Amino acid sequence: MRSPSMHSPAELKDQSREFSVEELFFSITDPRGVITAWNDVFVRISAYAPGELQGSPHNIIRHPHMPRGVFQMLWEAIQAGRVFSGYVKNRAKDGAFYWVYTVVAPIAEGYLSIRFKPTGPLLAAAVEGLYRDALAHEASVKAGGASTADTARAGAAFIRQKIAALGFTSYDTFSQHAFAEEMRHRDEALKRAGRAEPPMRLDSGTGPQARELADLYPVARQASLALRSLFGKLDVFSSLSGELRKKAESVLKTTEDFHLNAMNANIAAQRLGAQAVSLGTVATFLGHYGQILAREIGELDRQITLTTDATEAATSSIATARLQIEMILFFMTELGRIDGTLARDGAEHLRQLPRLERAFAATLRQTREAIRALQVRVPEIRIHNETLLTTVLRLEMTQVSGLTESARVLEGTDLRDMFASFRAEIAGVRTDLENLGNSTEELGRLVDSTPAALVQIVDATAPLKHRLATLAGGEAVAAAAD
Repeated sequence: MRSPSMHSPAELKDQSREFSVEELFFSITDPRGVITAWNDVFVRISAYAPGELQGSPHNIIRHPHMPRGVFQMLWEAIQAGRVFSGYVKNRAKDGAFYWVYTVVAPIAEGYLSIRFKPTGPLLAAAVEGLYRDALAHEASVKAGGASTADTARAGAAFIRQKIAALGFTSYDTFSQHAFAEEMRHRDEALKRAGRAEPPMRLDSGTGPQARELADLYPVARQASLALRSLFGKLDVFSSLSGELRKKAESVLKTTEDFHLNAMNANIAAQRLGAQAVSLGTVATFLGHYGQILAREIGELDRQITLTTDATEAATSSIATARLQIEMILFFMTELGRIDGTLARDGAEHLRQLPRLERAFAATLRQTREAIRALQVRVPEIRIHNETLLTTVLRLEMTQVSGLTESARVLEGTDLRDMFASFRAEIAGVRTDLENLGNSTEELGRLVDSTPAALVQIVDATAPLKHRLATLAGGEAVAAAAD
């Protein structure tokens, strides 16, 4: 492994290294983080020559403005076999900087990192400030005598704390949300640029490898379009999950008001003495059922939170598969420009295609697992919602009794108004729950239709495995057979 000092970057520049939204670039490292492969865009943007990248630690592009805590979380995730995604500020050899959204996945050979240009508002609105604060926190921890490892862990804890304050349950849920948002904004930017879909065909050279690439390109393109469509449906998943959460919060707020009003009704009944004893009993029952409703809606809210997290995980998994197949398409386009028989460097690049395909296939398997987890969550919401509707029915019956009793009490005008207001509150809760039930049913239908779509994508991309391995040579063929 080369020492980073052999290819030291220039002093920092307050200058952004530009690249287009349609460009994708990747790098592959061994398990220690040493660079073993890349594509041409990475070479151009990093400003390092291929010979400088080969065998160098990946942190040669680390920008000093990046908190160590981010890389601490990255290594924790990928060493545990999980995908990591997040915003990263990199440093080119000439000292310029460039922001990327990076998705790092474990592969057999080490780790695959795919990057694209972030275009969503989250980077400027929250992330840049968060990273500055985390960097300052790490500096204070380091000044206190902490080791580099302890400083990185402190930085990771600081970032997680700040993310929790934004309303996210973990860094994973934050990054899943950010990843999906960045993919949506990238789609919008590509559409504005007239590049909403990949080209219909690959313009390639005339050599046998180039022709084979051109034959395989439509297979990858069709998978890309199918995943884009599926991602759009998962966007609906996220919207529905958000609607479920809002409806649950609305019901919870109403039940809190309801419980308070029931207490006031009970106090008012007691002031009227013996003639309103039955009204006090009714008000007590209303308060009792209101408490039950509040507990049940709290449990429903918990189930909706779990479902929202599962939705974000499924959406992120689909987004990862999308990004990986689009990386294959983009890399095919790069290789297709090589005319005639591929030169030595081109042949070396060809050997990376099966690695990209295997990462894509592994992500598809993980996506199917994520969808299965989501399929378990949706029925739980349905069950709790039905239980809540039963409790609301009991409340309605009790409210009718209260309204009837208050009509018999001559001095109970205020009580009649209270019980009449209960009717509106209960009706509002019932409407919210019915709407929540409709949203749950819609979410369930979308979730249940997704596995079949994933199977079609798996079947459609099956030819890629062996044909890419054959194209790349015998070593890749053996790896694909494992």
